Amino acid sequence: MHHQVSASVSVSAANKAHRVLRAALSNAEREGLVGRNATRLVRTPTLASPRSALPASDAQRILAASRTDPRDSRWLADHLT
Repeated sequence: MHHQVSASVSVSAANKAHRVLRAALSNAEREGLVGRNATRLVRTPTLASPRSALPASDAQRILAASRTDPRDSRWLADHLT
């Protein structure tokens, strides 16, 4: 597994996959099915690029657009967190 994760895959999902694979290979190694556990050789996945803050102008446009939606608080929580 590559140590950098693309933005389309969450870091937590990649870390979970890494943990599951590491556990499976550890069991296989213990049972003599594989020579060694290759997941011990790689670092756990990290985010490929740091996230940046939403520009103020974009945030203002989102706030203005949400005012006409009766579910605005849900919409804002989804897009601004």
